[in-house]
Amino acid sequence: MNFNQLIEQFIGAPFKVKFSIIALILMSILPFLSTLGIFSYATFFNEQVQSWDQTMILIMGVVVFFLTSLSLASTTILSIACGYFYGWQAYPWLFIMFVAGTLFGYTISNAFDKNTIMGFIQMNPEMYSFVRKLQKNQRLMLFTMRLTPSLPFAVTNFFCAYINVPLNKYLTLGSLGIGLRLLATVWVGTQISDFNENLEDDPVYVIQKYVFLGIGMVLFLLLYYYIMREKDEIE
Repeated sequence: MNFNQLIEQFIGAPFKVKFSIIALILMSILPFLSTLGIFSYATFFNEQVQSWDQTMILIMGVVVFFLTSLSLASTTILSIACGYFYGWQAYPWLFIMFVAGTLFGYTISNAFDKNTIMGFIQMNPEMYSFVRKLQKNQRLMLFTMRLTPSLPFAVTNFFCAYINVPLNKYLTLGSLGIGLRLLATVWVGTQISDFNENLEDDPVYVIQKYVFLGIGMVLFLLLYYYIMREKDEIE
């Protein structure tokens, strides 16, 4: 199926399908834009952020919860920022917020008509076959998505809800991936020399970036292998 056919399907799709697709696209773009705002704020109000009292930290924690749950901010950058400003004491709070955000995002995703969305996917045999293969390899898929910054946080929530990944499995494997990834990002935050627009030049940040890139490539190649192995069984 070519691009023009996909566009025609999108135009003729029900409103809920169109809304979901547009929402997923926006969720993929917004974290990059919000990252610029985070860097700018941290640069100009560095001392103010470090001097926040517990009440202010709690308020900002609630804000961060909704920002990450709706994919309005990058979880990686926020974790590094918290590690830089507050050290390891930020880890348990970030873990709780991200796991709660997983539950929140998965729950609101079910507000959409998943049957209509899956019906739209079934109109494209290649796309539906690929989704079925992913469903066959849910454990590796979930762990890979949460451990590596491959997809925006909320996109993963919506996608897994759409393809009917069981909530208990999603929370268990997702939490494992989130916990391991947070160990790395918070550690990076405690090691970097400064948190500003020049973060990309910090050697510690660069190393973790390429380490996660390498791990992500290995896991995705492994997932691809298992998906291709399922080909004859599904088709």
